Amino acid sequence: MTLKKTFIAMIVPFFLYSCEKQPGEGGRATISGQVYQNIYDNNDSLIATEEAREVDVYIVYGEDGVYDDNMNTHYDGRYEFAFLHPGKYKLFAYSECDTCPSKTVAIEVAVEIKDKKETVIAPDLIVDNF
Repeated sequence: MTLKKTFIAMIVPFFLYSCEKQPGEGGRATISGQVYQNIYDNNDSLIATEEAREVDVYIVYGEDGVYDDNMNTHYDGRYEFAFLHPGKYKLFAYSECDTCPSKTVAIEVAVEIKDKKETVIAPDLIVDNF
């Protein structure tokens, strides 16, 4: 009887943990936000900031560090990732960078969904366009 109780004590936590939903698709929560771009003149002086159209926005589910999905912004710079589970997420877009070896740099924001039906408004992403 002791072996049976030990087995049950070991297996129950495994099933409870495996039922917990991890960050990612399949839920009912949403993250939305907006991307803006800085526009510069030929002298690298900022002349305007406007909605960033058709910019790729990437999302990382949890803390694994590898992007899981992406989408383009709409005409007004807005984007939305729907059908997500509660958890921590990272969003990023690439910005032009004259001094970077790759000529781009990732602009990131972190958000957390706490409720299964929550809509989280992410901080604005502001990228450079030289």
